[in-house]
Order: sequence, then C-alpha cells, then structure tokens
Amino acid sequence: MPYTTPKRVMCPFCGSRNTGKYVYGLPGPELFEVADKPNPAIIIGGCCIELSPRGMVDPSRHCHACNRDFGRPSKATYKEKGTLDSYLPCVEGANRIEFEVGGYDGPTYAIRLTPQNIRLIASPITGSAGLKYGVEGIDGAIDKTVPFTTRSFRAVARRLFNKFFLADWKREYLDSDILDGEQWQLTVHFDKASGPLKISGSNVYPPYYRPLLSYLRKFFHNNGLPFVGDDFFA
Repeated sequence: MPYTTPKRVMCPFCGSRNTGKYVYGLPGPELFEVADKPNPAIIIGGCCIELSPRGMVDPSRHCHACNRDFGRPSKATYKEKGTLDSYLPCVEGANRIEFEVGGYDGPTYAIRLTPQNIRLIASPITGSAGLKYGVEGIDGAIDKTVPFTTRSFRAVARRLFNKFFLADWKREYLDSDILDGEQWQLTVHFDKASGPLKISGSNVYPPYYRPLLSYLRKFFHNNGLPFVGDDFFA
C-alpha cells in the first residue's frame, strides 16, 4: 500500500505552505523515497526521540521557506524561546481560554471559555470592553453566558495547539508606527503552570489569526451574536 503524503499545513511563523512533516523511528523504503526530494512533504526525523517528564518534545513539522521547526506536541511544549526547562501542559492543563479584539474605530468582542460555560461579549464601544472589567451598564452591549462541557473545551484547546500551533506564536505582534487601529489578545490559563500563556497584537497578526477568528465566530453566531466582520451597527 503506497504511503499517503501528508497535507502541507501553513507555517505559524511565515505563513508558507512549503512545509513538511517529521516522521520518527525506523522508516521503510517508501518513506526514504518520498523524503529524498527537494522540499519534501516527509522529513526523516531519526530514531532517537527527545523526551521530557511529560512526554515527547520533538517538533512535528518543518517549514522549508523560513527553515524553522514547529508543531510541538500538546502534552509538552516550550513556554518561551524554545527553552526545554519549562513546559506548559497545553491541552490537558488548560482551564480557561480568553480572546478579546477591539479597536479605535470599531466595536469590541470578547469570549471566555471554561469547561463549564462560555461568556460572549459584543460591545459597541471602542477600545477594550474587556472580560476583566465587564460590560454592565454599557448602552447597546450584549453579554451572554451559555453552558459548555469539558469535552467541548478540550476540543477547543486541541484546535488551538494542534491545528493552529499556538505554542509557536510570538508573544507579541506590534506595529509601533500605528497608534490606534485594532488590538487583540489571546490568553490561555492552566491548572499547573507558572503563569498564563498571553499572546497579543496591535495592527499585526500571525498567519493563523484569520483561521482563529473564523473558528471563534461560530460560537458567537450559534448563540445569535455578531462577531468581527459582521454588520453589527448597520
């Protein structure tokens, strides 16, 4: 049976789809044939797998365009700058996920997901309405909380870390030449970690930002709320 070539996923660093998947262990002849090509979709990762107390830490993908590895396993991933001495228990340890986006000339949206419920905010004010401050008393604001489940919450965490490669995102995306515009922040809190994983941006976005918005939009739409890109104030 011929080996199925894996999909070339988008690189979270540069956005290129000229990527390959690492295969670890002892490869067979078919894998060697696929890997022995320019910019291969399959990359021989070797037989020796690097382990930590929480499991494998070797990357799952490589970008041929920017020559960087990505796709650390969800059970053990680097907390900061590729260091191996501090891990975040990404999927299994996540207990709260928050996302906010707002701008100088537009509304603010926020979502907070836990294994128990989802809080959704759509506010007509500019700047950060904020999960931290709430939107009580703001004219025209929509603030809705709906039930959620642990299983569904884990599915969201798996999507962020395994499909959008969240652990490989920079911690800040900033255009210092623009004072206003749009600001956003994504925060993941954990049961056992030194602190949350915070990723923020101001008028600059990582390659997986649009897929992230598309994924979060369904939580708003399924509950009858507007989200980024909708005609909220028509």
